[in-house]
Amino acid sequence: MALLLRTGLTGHAKARSIMMALASPTSGSEGQLNIYMNQQIRAMGGASHGGGSCQISVTRDLKPTRKSEWRVIHSIHGGCPIRNLTDVNYGDSPTVVLPSIYNFTVPTWLPVGPAVMAWTWYGRWSVPEMFMNCAPIVVLGHDQDADVPEEHLAAKFEQAPLIFEANNGNGCLTQNKGSCVKFPEPGDSLVVNEECSLDESTMFTGECGPGITLANMRTWPRWPSPLEILLGSLLVVAAVATVRFVRPLVSQKPAVWSKLGGRFRRHRHGYDKCTQV
Repeated sequence: MALLLRTGLTGHAKARSIMMALASPTSGSEGQLNIYMNQQIRAMGGASHGGGSCQISVTRDLKPTRKSEWRVIHSIHGGCPIRNLTDVNYGDSPTVVLPSIYNFTVPTWLPVGPAVMAWTWYGRWSVPEMFMNCAPIVVLGHDQDADVPEEHLAAKFEQAPLIFEANNGNGCLTQNKGSCVKFPEPGDSLVVNEECSLDESTMFTGECGPGITLANMRTWPRWPSPLEILLGSLLVVAAVATVRFVRPLVSQKPAVWSKLGGRFRRHRHGYDKCTQV
């Protein structure tokens, strides 16, 4: 089975910093990934930006959000989504199928059941942008996995590296100087195509690396939850009630301490009349 994924758009549309498009499998609505079996993936669209680097990842969130964790199952350094490209783009047709096919094996630790697969790509000769295509999948098990506890698979899934993020507002940018991206944590399944430089000195600007994701950014604006709104309202009511209760107990002319003759003495007058000698 081969999954078709769209590359960058041509014209004004490719100015978007993040492109998310549903890439439906060729066989229908949901692709089936069989554990232990080899899978194939290829891209469609001529705007290939000189190739680049790609990652394939999976999340168990059926409706992914910014906080979803995408676990890497395969990484490609260079030559993705097309190998040995002599020009920047492979023509200008948005429907042309690129000739390069990429193979990967579904890891044994991938939990069985419905999930969402993502293909992320950073072009070699593109402005700082991040391309991400997603497709619903169903992970099928194998007879020899029947005795493996679900908790064991889930634990191994959580230990897999997260996808690399850049050019999406997280503070990490690619430099567009001809270097393909070298992922800090590519995972156990990695293919390196040595057709473009992997020079880290011309690769990034800003703070980049594992864990630098939008989900981990504390400054991301959000609406307060209903519980937070309720607790905030209770605190305001409690503060107002405390002020009303304490105010009558406070003297209009509070006691003030002044230093007279080397000793502190207590005076019953306002602060504006307090003198220090």
